[in-house]
Amino acid sequence: MKMERTAVVALQLLLLVLLQNNLQKTEAADALKPSNELKQLRDIMYQQGTLLAEMKTEMKYMEKENKALKTKIAKQIKETKEVRNNTENLKKELSGMKTALVASEGEVQNLKKENAEHPKVAFSATLISSVGPLSYDSVIVFSRIITNIGGAYNPKTGLFTAPVRGVYYFRFTICSGDKGQFSGIYLKKNNDWLTGASEYNYDGFYKYISGGVTVQLEHGDVVHARIYQTYKICGYDSTFSGFLITVY
Repeated sequence: MKMERTAVVALQLLLLVLLQNNLQKTEAADALKPSNELKQLRDIMYQQGTLLAEMKTEMKYMEKENKALKTKIAKQIKETKEVRNNTENLKKELSGMKTALVASEGEVQNLKKENAEHPKVAFSATLISSVGPLSYDSVIVFSRIITNIGGAYNPKTGLFTAPVRGVYYFRFTICSGDKGQFSGIYLKKNNDWLTGASEYNYDGFYKYISGGVTVQLEHGDVVHARIYQTYKICGYDSTFSGFLITVY
């Protein structure tokens, strides 16, 4: 009976040990469960922390890009304002140029009108041979034409006829080359004496006599050069010229 009782007690002890072991395992398992959940939470928090750090880095980069973009936009706005100002200045300059061009065109038209109303008159002619001495005063015919704009000078008669009312200038140069000979010339407007010059050649060397006059002429007035009686004028170096200064 004692052995059976001992066996029962041993069995009870064994059962108690097994029960304690199971209890410890259960408690250990229960203790491990919160540790696994905590680890998962920690992993999630680490991943979120890493993601947050990456997002902060990206935000800093974006802020830097945004700042650079703002600077670029501000620069473009400034440049746009400068372009607008330059455009306005160019418009003003263009407007001024247009105004000046219109004024210039007006002046050109006025000049054209004046030129159309202001005939061009100018002539210059020379002798083709010596003239004189003669027994009477005579018209000198400068028959070799150098210039005859407007055709107011007649090389056949030696007469200049004013085509318009205005102020004219006439000039002469004559050559003297014969020793002991007088040379002289004078200009007449219609029948009125204008100016003249003469010289005595005492040594036989060539000498030149020049003169000129400014005169008002009416349309149709005649101006011509004349030689004095018994005077002589040499050929090619003697000239007679005139031109219109202005119409009035």
